[in-house]
Amino acid sequence: MAILSEKRQKCFGLRRKDVRMRAIICDDDGRFAKKLEQLIMQYYRNMGMTIDTTVVTNPQNLLKRNDLANFDIAFLDADMKPIDGIEVGRALRKRKPKIIIVFVSAYLEFAPKGYTIDAFRYVLKQDIQNTLPLCLSDILQHFTPDRAFLTYKQRGEVFRIPCHDIMYIQSDLRKLNVFGDNSLEPIASFYGKLSEYTDLLSRQGFLQINKSTLVNMVHIKSFASYHVRLSNGVLMNATRKDYTAIKNRYIEWWGTL
Repeated sequence: MAILSEKRQKCFGLRRKDVRMRAIICDDDGRFAKKLEQLIMQYYRNMGMTIDTTVVTNPQNLLKRNDLANFDIAFLDADMKPIDGIEVGRALRKRKPKIIIVFVSAYLEFAPKGYTIDAFRYVLKQDIQNTLPLCLSDILQHFTPDRAFLTYKQRGEVFRIPCHDIMYIQSDLRKLNVFGDNSLEPIASFYGKLSEYTDLLSRQGFLQINKSTLVNMVHIKSFASYHVRLSNGVLMNATRKDYTAIKNRYIEWWGTL
């Protein structure tokens, strides 16, 4: 993941240095636990944030800690010995009901059990590079739901649009048109390239469905016959050759397996 420049972070409204999170990672595979820690720290560092992480390789040692209530997030391997991650998660939930629990496992079979204790996400180890950033983006949105903005400059004046107000963005030659509920009139138009915003907006739940369109996944109602229907009734074309990947991206974002 490329590190975002300070200029690009400010352009997107990602000044979140005052938000601090604490995460505990528990996996009996110490090497993987460290890799996971590095991926998590790198992601939030790229977003201009700091996250404090603690790695534990023995689930029994984790449950003996007296500071568990201080953690905001727990990344747990579902398949551990002598106590599996599901039981660890259940114990954590009792100590801190609002803790975010993410299960990370090589086996899909643990997923249904994970959601019985209201797990935030279930991430597969073999696809960690692709699925973890989506999970981390959703966690960030959970902590800062109203702090993500699309910021642009026009005629020397700076404007900010809350991401949750944006339904989709379309490029038209050298201009970007930002649409809300009204598909007939954009809420903003400014000069720019869609490629300059694709990576940043994808971290905020936007999905590129074709060469010129980014859609806020919150507003996607359905997929059918290479089309995406939005909650306001607008039907948009999706790239045929990437249609399956686009649908899977949407499914992963919602945490559905």
